[in-house]
Amino acid sequence: YVAWGKIPFSLGSWARTTADYYDGPYRVLLDADDRVYFAGDHLSHLSSWQEGAALSAQRAVQMIGARVRAS
Repeated sequence: YVAWGKIPFSLGSWARTTADYYDGPYRVLLDADDRVYFAGDHLSHLSSWQEGAALSAQRAVQMIGARVRAS
């Protein structure tokens, strides 16, 4: 066991976002880039929680399903 605060440049187990994150990079990463879809807790409003990662994965799978049905 090592406390996160004792590891240089790593002050926690997840990244903290700035106030404008959800209006900038977050919106860009939510959209598919051709055949690339991103998923993870960092792409949900439940950052640092497994539920956020699962919800993000569900969103990505739904987007892929919609693309397959449309083709």
